[in-house]
Amino acid sequence: MSDGQLILASLIAELKEQRVFRTVLIYIAVAWLIIQAGDIIGPALLLPTWITMLVIVVLVLGMPFAVLLAWRFDIVGGEATQ
Repeated sequence: MSDGQLILASLIAELKEQRVFRTVLIYIAVAWLIIQAGDIIGPALLLPTWITMLVIVVLVLGMPFAVLLAWRFDIVGGEATQ
């Protein structure tokens, strides 16, 4: 393996160890549920249509923070470890 491949393999192993992939999948699932609930509840509460777009933008912008927190702290495993 070349140095680049070793670095990539090491990075992927680190991401798996810190449960970053699991955090991303959970974040995507919860974000999808929030968007679906907002799509149903929004019209019932007579909310403007731009609220749905705002929720989507906030969720998209929040994902990098969730990834960084998952990488730095093991937040999905139940208790935070450093």
